[in-house]
Amino acid sequence: MATVNSVRGREWFDLSIMYSRECNLFCSHCMYNSGPGVRDRLDLVALGRFISTWDERINSVGFYGGEVTLHLSEYKRICDLLSQEIQRWMFSNGTWSTNLSRAHEVLQWTFDNRVSPLIVSGTKYHTPHQDRTVLESLARSLPEHVWLKGDEEHYLAMGRLAGLPFTCTHRCETDKRPTRIAVQPDGSIIFQTCNGVYPVIGNIDEGFPELARRCQNPVCQYRKTGDQA
Repeated sequence: MATVNSVRGREWFDLSIMYSRECNLFCSHCMYNSGPGVRDRLDLVALGRFISTWDERINSVGFYGGEVTLHLSEYKRICDLLSQEIQRWMFSNGTWSTNLSRAHEVLQWTFDNRVSPLIVSGTKYHTPHQDRTVLESLARSLPEHVWLKGDEEHYLAMGRLAGLPFTCTHRCETDKRPTRIAVQPDGSIIFQTCNGVYPVIGNIDEGFPELARRCQNPVCQYRKTGDQA
């Protein structure tokens, strides 16, 4: 993610944590089928056991949803499970920017829990629900802390777009950045160094060393064979 080690490269892992797919928006492109009323929740006790198996190969930890800011108290509990040295960052739809009090609360939370950068979506699905003036002001004032993404031309063929075709470029074999994996609310682990459907490669109950070993091989095999590890 943000701090890529050029020497170790793919030996490192950027790991995302999705506590819930609950979101205050329902977007037609959502790759995680997030939306209002989604009630899945990650077992934080099981997550704690998984975190206890981590080693120095974890490069950074990102917080994803759903919308992360709907569950700040739970993400604080997750922060408390992490070592002080590890970088934390988060991705948000930015809807909190329309309420200055809420914007202050979210920003203060990121400072209190050492979560940086705060990355805000710029897709056409999210910007109508944001106050871009507020967000742009924050990005100018805190350029190292608040990052605004632009619109995206392409969306992965998964979630509500799962029926769309995609062309595999074997990115998992050529990408030299840290390998990206993510914990989903049901405890499954998905492989994100991929330009197609993110395959499930395991579960947090297996522990990080086993998942890291599995990622050493091209993960395209899981999609080709239909296996879910």
